Amino acid sequence: MSVNLCTISNMQGMTKKWLDPPKTISSLSVIERILHARGLEDKKAQISFLESRLSSLNKPESIPGVVDAARILKTAIESKSRILIFGDYDADGITASAVLFHVINTATNQADISIHIPDRVNEGYGLRANAIQQFKEQGVDLILTVDCGITAIEAAEKAKEYDIDLIITDHHQFREDGLLPECAAIAHPCIHGNKGEPLAGVGVAYMLAWAFAREWSGGEKVTKELERILLNLLPLAAIGTVADMVPLQGDNRIIAKWGTNMLKDSVIDGIQAILDEMNLKTHLKASDISFKIAPLLNAVGRLKHAGPAVDLLTTLQGPLASSVASELASINRKRQVIQKAMFSEVQQAVELQQLNKKPIVILKNSEWERGVVGVAAGKCVEYYYRPTVLFVDDGVKLIGSARSISGFSILDALKSCSEFLDEFGGHDMAAGVTLSRNHFDSFVQAMEKYAEQYLDIDSLVPTVSPDIDLTVEECKGIEVAEFLKLLPFGVGNKTPVATIRNVHVDEVKRFGSQGAHLSLKIGSSRSRIRCIWWGNGDKIEVLKRGALISVVGKLGVNDFNGYQTIEMNLEDLSLPCP
Repeated sequence: MSVNLCTISNMQGMTKKWLDPPKTISSLSVIERILHARGLEDKKAQISFLESRLSSLNKPESIPGVVDAARILKTAIESKSRILIFGDYDADGITASAVLFHVINTATNQADISIHIPDRVNEGYGLRANAIQQFKEQGVDLILTVDCGITAIEAAEKAKEYDIDLIITDHHQFREDGLLPECAAIAHPCIHGNKGEPLAGVGVAYMLAWAFAREWSGGEKVTKELERILLNLLPLAAIGTVADMVPLQGDNRIIAKWGTNMLKDSVIDGIQAILDEMNLKTHLKASDISFKIAPLLNAVGRLKHAGPAVDLLTTLQGPLASSVASELASINRKRQVIQKAMFSEVQQAVELQQLNKKPIVILKNSEWERGVVGVAAGKCVEYYYRPTVLFVDDGVKLIGSARSISGFSILDALKSCSEFLDEFGGHDMAAGVTLSRNHFDSFVQAMEKYAEQYLDIDSLVPTVSPDIDLTVEECKGIEVAEFLKLLPFGVGNKTPVATIRNVHVDEVKRFGSQGAHLSLKIGSSRSRIRCIWWGNGDKIEVLKRGALISVVGKLGVNDFNGYQTIEMNLEDLSLPCP
């Protein structure tokens, strides 16, 4: 007797709603079908995407303002000006600062250059007017921002007042009123209506480094020494690019691909110290940056000052670099403990206040760590699939971080109740916000009203969007070498997701601490593939050998004793319809 599975359009699994994969041509290879599903139907476009040659990287002049910034920087160095690189305290800002430091240092080996990263709590994000006076007292002649500054109108005015030259390199959104800082140069991919590559801050900094190298060398062909350092800086550029979650397409894909491939052989002692500390040496992937390297760099800026991370990637060598890498790893472990405790408190509050029945979660607490509320909010979104805003109450103001779900712009939501806010900014999926304590209740009411208007029940069910429908035989037939050409995976080039429908369970077992995870082999004894379902060990009760199921999951490569096979990391699973 045949069993009918839920194979209707947009089927519902055990935990998520499954969207239908795009229609593709069945006679194509699996890799070609995945590329087709992502809009790459032209053979030339497919080859360009898969190869992502370094020579295909756009030239620096593709970024408006970069060439002018490079010329001003060269002139400042030649006149022995004191230069200050002003960065941000996240992995993107840290690596962007390091990239420009290294290229200037290599060119001159004597320039008077320093790096300033603001303190998250005491100074806040971005270049502010009150910092300019401090830099004037230090004798700074030129401020060069990375990963920030595009909205620093008041700071630019103060710099002009103090006769300090200001170069801004940034990739963030402009002010709503369109005003730009008045300064010596602005390098930004999208300035003046330009539709440039959506580079990370470090990507813009890398383009400036390249343009500066050309100016210093007196032409498009740079000196051998500068060519070498530009290549050696690609791992730093890859770390910042992947960490900042920009789309891994075009220039970003090229930077991430080549930089990730070069990570294990990096000549920067700090990078090698991080790899040693994290036990990362072979088969490095973008996911190693996302889940291991970037959190280590970000943690110090969240809990302390990001200075040691900058030193690690610029000047520290040998045992000292190893010592600082170990310190950063320790800080990151502390961050993980704080985050876990904070999320536990969020869960308790959500259940107590029944916020899981509302379309948005908004909470405040005076004891939460300000630098960790953002990652805790992200965890809350992942767990409840609700837009989330978490605030730290410092006794005067509420300083918060917001995270959202697909299809709901948290930035637009904040704009709708801006009358209650002191400051806010960000993008559709994440934002920062500050408000007075006495405006909290009004803010919550306004945000809940907005969320109720723009979110329905279906919007609050997590979805999974497969690229392709496969059989077990098709999945097993994927050539690992061809699959790996799709790397690096990340935003804009997600890990391929496939469905396998109406397949039998051949083997199932729990593994991990207290059997937290599930390992399945689906198909038959003659042809089967391994599937891992993380955190769902309890589902073994409904999965017996011989059961007919459908699965959806991310395709991946299992490397066991040098033997590589395709496997699936499950997103969801569907049982027969009752």
